Amino acid sequence: MTEKFFDLISQMVSPGKTWGCFFRKTLSTLLVASIGAYGFNAYQRLERSHWEDLPLHTAISEGDIALEVQKYLDRLVQADPGLESVWLYSWPDARSLIPTLHAGNHVNPLPLGYFWVEDYKEVGALAMERCVQLERKLHLIACPIIAENDAWGVVVFHINGNKTDHWRSVYQAFTHKLSNLIYQND
Repeated sequence: MTEKFFDLISQMVSPGKTWGCFFRKTLSTLLVASIGAYGFNAYQRLERSHWEDLPLHTAISEGDIALEVQKYLDRLVQADPGLESVWLYSWPDARSLIPTLHAGNHVNPLPLGYFWVEDYKEVGALAMERCVQLERKLHLIACPIIAENDAWGVVVFHINGNKTDHWRSVYQAFTHKLSNLIYQND
């Protein structure tokens, strides 16, 4: 089997009887490789959704997604008396946060717009689709907005007092709903 493979390669690379034959072999090899590369790229583009690499602050501006998300944020704040505010942040890179939407008490819980250096464990947990408690003066629970393959946003819940793990799962389910609303909206 390997001998036949090496035979094929040597026949493709060998100059042939004339220079014209050599150029035809070279041209046909380059043509076949180009067509194959183009076909593979076209196949990958068809398989990938345009949402896959779209940051949340851009994705939310398409259509009426922002209105729908705002409606859900408002309903959650109205339904939960222990919830001060909910903030939706776009998370374009490992540190930066861009406030996108909010509901409830409109005091920005992360006014600096980035995670602290001490938040490295929490950032890792968020990237792995887990809700975490952020160590701030305020009581904050953060849950990630996940697109097809990456965390593109964070929902920060500013609560008054301690909540049980039951509430964390409610917030995680709410965030999952928002992820679907933003990134699965066709």
